[in-house]
Amino acid sequence: MLDRKIVESKMKERGFTVYASMGGVKLQFVSEHMYDTHYEERTPLRERKPVINVIVNLRTEEFEC
Repeated sequence: MLDRKIVESKMKERGFTVYASMGGVKLQFVSEHMYDTHYEERTPLRERKPVINVIVNLRTEEFEC
């Protein structure tokens, strides 16, 4: 089983933030820039990154994007 705090830390390093916790077994992460209200204003169209969702199952150690 994966350690929740380690997973959260590693995902934070990679530009993700916790969006939801599902039953204490799964965590859903989204790209941090989703919450940046001025991202589109500051970032030229060709440099914008899509918002990515990642679900991590701590029990089975599986990742879904």
